[in-house]
Formats: sequence, structure tokens, C-alpha cells
Amino acid sequence: MCFFQGSFPAFHGSHLIEVLRALWSGYFRDSPCRSAGQRFFRRQWITWRAQTWVNDHVPYNQDLKHDGHHQDSSGYVSFAWNLKQPGTSPSGMGAVSHSIPFDGLQPGDALKNSEAHSMLFIKWVNQSKGTFIAYEEANPATGTREKTLTLNKLTGVITQNIYYSYPGHYTAMRPNGI
Repeated sequence: MCFFQGSFPAFHGSHLIEVLRALWSGYFRDSPCRSAGQRFFRRQWITWRAQTWVNDHVPYNQDLKHDGHHQDSSGYVSFAWNLKQPGTSPSGMGAVSHSIPFDGLQPGDALKNSEAHSMLFIKWVNQSKGTFIAYEEANPATGTREKTLTLNKLTGVITQNIYYSYPGHYTAMRPNGI
């Protein structure tokens, strides 16, 4: 039985780095759960990296870079996914990820639309109602933020509240290798 099933504590800072080093150095080499463990810790790593931009309130500005990546929505997802600098565009995300069903979204996946916007999925608040938490780089005044949004899983439309719908229809994306 795989000990990576169920819920897990969040790993932070140096403890996370020690666990990741052990994982990638082959500590789980003979474990039947090796691939599940790698996926779990990769998701932890993605959300930890993403949180750094939220903590820094990185302002949206396509002309600037932070941590070597463009300060726009796809640059932010590229940074979280640890893609080559300066990052990709929402249309280029298909080369490094694959689409998944909305109900399959897990921490570290992304939502992107054809209107050139993307955001990082963090967790479900109420999966049956489509309510979720995302980290998003979208506003020069507020910087990268956590938002609670609602996804219509039939249409791919995301709303922030009853007054605002994001333009376009979103697709759920998972980085290749997870």
C-alpha cells in the first residue's frame, strides 16, 4: 500500500528542500510508491514557488521580469512550473502540459484561456459548486494574489462574483510529468 494516499501536511522552507533532496536522490528508489511520491512533492514544490510571488505582491507588468520570468499570468505559471526563463505564453503552455477534466484539477495545475490569461489552481473550496482558490498575476496595483473564484465546469467560464466574469473559456492544464 502506498503511504502517499490521503491528506498530507504542508512542507515549508528548508524541511521541504530536505525532503525533495531525499526524494530525488533515490530514497524512494525501491518503493512501489515512488512515482506517486514524486508527483506529490512536485505539486508541493510548485505551490511553494507560486506562494513566493504572492508573498512578494509581484505587480503585473509584461515589460518587467521577476525571478527571471515575465511578470504576467503565463510568466507566473511558468515560474511556478519551473519552466525555462523567461517563460511561455498561454498558447505555448500546450507544449509543456496537457489538458485534463475540470474535476481532475489538483494543486499546481493551471487554468488557461484563449484570451491570453492563465492562473494556478491551488485547491477546491467546494468542488461540486465549482468554487476554488487560485493564485493569479493580473493586476499592476495589487500584484500576485490569492482569489476565490467559481468555475462553470460545463462552459469553462470563470466568475469572481456575480458582477464579473473572466473573458473567454478556460481549459484545465496539468504540467507534463505529473
